[in-house]
Amino acid sequence: MKKFFLINSLLISALFSGCGGGGGGGAAITPSNTPSPPFVVQTSVFSPVAGQAAMTQSSAAALNNPRLMTFDGAYLYVATGVDNSVVRIDANGIQTTMTGFNGSPVGIAIRNGVLYATQTGGFYQLSMPALTNGASVAVTPSIVTNNMCGNCLGVLFNGNVAYIADGSSTLKTFDTSNNGWQQITLSNAAYGLALKSGYLLATDYTQSVSGYNVSSTTSTWSSVAQKTIPGLPYGVAIASNGDIYVSSYAASTVTRIHSGVVDSTPFLDSTKVCHPLGLAINESTQSLYVASERSTAGCGLTGQSTGYILRASIDLTP
Repeated sequence: MKKFFLINSLLISALFSGCGGGGGGGAAITPSNTPSPPFVVQTSVFSPVAGQAAMTQSSAAALNNPRLMTFDGAYLYVATGVDNSVVRIDANGIQTTMTGFNGSPVGIAIRNGVLYATQTGGFYQLSMPALTNGASVAVTPSIVTNNMCGNCLGVLFNGNVAYIADGSSTLKTFDTSNNGWQQITLSNAAYGLALKSGYLLATDYTQSVSGYNVSSTTSTWSSVAQKTIPGLPYGVAIASNGDIYVSSYAASTVTRIHSGVVDSTPFLDSTKVCHPLGLAINESTQSLYVASERSTAGCGLTGQSTGYILRASIDLTP
């Protein structure tokens, strides 16, 4: 039996063919749109969208250990754990840094003008300050009411409710309307999260990505679909056409799941990314952004010596 997700009125085979476990779910296929260079411009920020001029930056600003990130339609926000900061990147590649996230932030989300971050010791919030492009500003995030996070990881919002992963099979939720916390028991551990049309995807940082039908926030959610992705899968993102992208930290790859089938070759391999974590999609420019933690002799882009954000074009054809 094949599981289906309904995403943006497109019926797609989502993660898993055949009930009861992982596996390929059909013959592997080769990606229909292999990314083409350029991938990164100047100081490791963005590559240009086709037909646009190369993006520039006021000053060199390397990204140290970029982790998870979020795109709010105008800016990309990147958690940088080593620097204890959150970096905002605009459409021209200009980095604006907010320092003061002293718990080594991992996951970030934006909701109603408030930035939320998971970091060592708790779940923090910050009313977005006025920012000047290219500047660095010291901020003081505050811990949310009745904090239930220790070392939490991926975070995203479904309306007023934040879903928060902590690397276990317990998904935490925080309702910003009443500061209420709940816990949901999942079938598998959860690290990175993605949400689309009532389905939550979670990576387990072992070998799989699982899909859950979003229901009550006080219940047990059983996986309705699962795909095996080797190499410690961490970041996950869903495009409007239902394609799923998963970053594998140990394998230094990004894999695409298209029509329920894992591509036979990585969408991005270790010559493009090195220990990737966060993923984000900009639908308007048909772009996938990948947080590459570093670049070394063994992986990453030639000429890069620090972490960077890579942009690859994606195909949104149904």
